[in-house]
Amino acid sequence: MGVVTVHGVSKQYGTKVVLDGVSLELHSGETVGLVGANGAGKTTLFRLIAGVEPPDTGTVTRARGLEVGYLEQEPAVALDRSLHDEVGSVFDELLALERRMHEVSEELAACHDQPHAAELMAAYDRLHAQFVAAGGHTFETRLHEILGGLGFSSADYALSMAVLSGGQKCRAALAKLLLEDKPFLLLDEPTNHLDIDAVRWLEKFLAGHRGGAVVISHDRYLLDRLCDRIVEVEHRRTASYPGNYSNFAQVKAVRLLTQERQYEKDAEFIRKERDFIARHLAGQRSKEAKGRRTRLERRMSAGEFVTEAPQARRRARIAFDRSEVRGGEVLRCDDLAMAYGAKRLFSGVSLQVHAGDRLGITGPNGTGKTTLLKIILGDIQPAEGAVERDARVRVGYYGQEHLELDENRTIVDEIRAARTDFTEPQARSYLGRWACFPAANKRGCGLRR
Repeated sequence: MGVVTVHGVSKQYGTKVVLDGVSLELHSGETVGLVGANGAGKTTLFRLIAGVEPPDTGTVTRARGLEVGYLEQEPAVALDRSLHDEVGSVFDELLALERRMHEVSEELAACHDQPHAAELMAAYDRLHAQFVAAGGHTFETRLHEILGGLGFSSADYALSMAVLSGGQKCRAALAKLLLEDKPFLLLDEPTNHLDIDAVRWLEKFLAGHRGGAVVISHDRYLLDRLCDRIVEVEHRRTASYPGNYSNFAQVKAVRLLTQERQYEKDAEFIRKERDFIARHLAGQRSKEAKGRRTRLERRMSAGEFVTEAPQARRRARIAFDRSEVRGGEVLRCDDLAMAYGAKRLFSGVSLQVHAGDRLGITGPNGTGKTTLLKIILGDIQPAEGAVERDARVRVGYYGQEHLELDENRTIVDEIRAARTDFTEPQARSYLGRWACFPAANKRGCGLRR
């Protein structure tokens, strides 16, 4: 039996049924990848397993005493602490134990020749044993190891959580969760704000994790390297596939092909039966036709036929208007340099972009990738160098923290603000391509489910 058992679970938000009769077992010692289209119910399933929300029907059972660590996509952090203190708050009880040891030590030093000195010494020995058993001599090392693995430098430790970017806050929450050392982990898009080195570090950490883990991710390479099993959420239900993501993709493709062939076979059989029934119901073979109609209706009611054509997930089609771009160079950066105080991010950056080019900017967190984009946009002036853009080119910018969104607007209103030519039905149709809920117009842009 699994350490987490989901049985017959359904969950509905308003008129939207997200999960319907889902059953699933999760086991200790295995890493499961949870996949599915945006809005399919992956995060909802996580919240049910973590106990954040109750199911409408069905049960979620966790093994007695099982501690579940849950990383949300937008985790809450204390903004009035430094990075070190917020992540280190995991060890508050240990730090309190250390303070108590110092207090007893000071009392012992003040009255070492008093009758109750032996009692104080015994109390100190008990506290010290508890401190050592709880990892008191290694917790700082563990904290530095995990913060460093997730891309933070020692210079970042004193930074206030309030000044960190959204991505840095998410990495801090992940560091805190890993330090808690919970036996079962639910990780919702843990690599969204990690650079390549940090992703590799997280993979190694999870590979050595003794308990179980479920990971929501759209990174197929991570799921290939990490997962023992893939669970897909689709059409409000779940299906389990052994192996990694590549195996899942192959098996799913074969399954879709088999279902498609069965659908065609069943559709042809049903067509022929109905044709026979229609031709002979009132003739000499009326009795046979009625019998065949009864059997057909019985089989269809029992669900013996595939009556809906299986569909592979549709791919988004995105096109860009190139009518204003005639070719040639559209962007030039010459010897760009940028620094904040004594911290120099980069220097001597030169590049040219021609119409039709696609460039990727890579590098560890904190090396200035976003800063370079903002210099190109003109939001930030470089310390040195210059940027030239073709005046005919319109630039779209997708930022990490989505500050361009108005949280007081509905999603439909936000789309129509960007495309003033859209009617409300057109905006809804467009949102439907991105797997938004039909009730999107009732929800603010700042809300997530």
